[in-house]
Amino acid sequence: MKKLMIASLICMLATYVIAECISPPDVTGVPFAYDPNDAPARVIGWREATVLSELCFTVPTCDPDGDPVFVIPTYMPLGMTFDPNTNQCRWTPQASQIGVNWVAFEAIDEPPPGTPSLSDYAAMVINVEPRENAAPVLLPFGDCAD
Repeated sequence: MKKLMIASLICMLATYVIAECISPPDVTGVPFAYDPNDAPARVIGWREATVLSELCFTVPTCDPDGDPVFVIPTYMPLGMTFDPNTNQCRWTPQASQIGVNWVAFEAIDEPPPGTPSLSDYAAMVINVEPRENAAPVLLPFGDCAD
């Protein structure tokens, strides 16, 4: 009876992990206009950024079988970097990049020998807004240094 309960618990946990792993994120609440027909791959996420402010994000992956997963950027905006050891992207958008930008990735699993690799493609839409500009402020006048 104890073994049956443990086996049932493991099956329920595995089902939850697999369902959580393969459920795509909800992108229905994107707060800016973009044309989904322009997407280079299926859109699974979105971000907002500001000109001259660094944007940093991690590309999360999982494999329902537990195989190692490698991420390869297939398209990135000019100036974006990707660290394959941490799956982190860093980007400081420039004024010429205001508007909708795309970043796309391929995830490839490394299955046991004799089993073919499988992959998945996805994209993220990034909206870059202009930076707010505050007026300069004159400070109290001071004496010149000798």
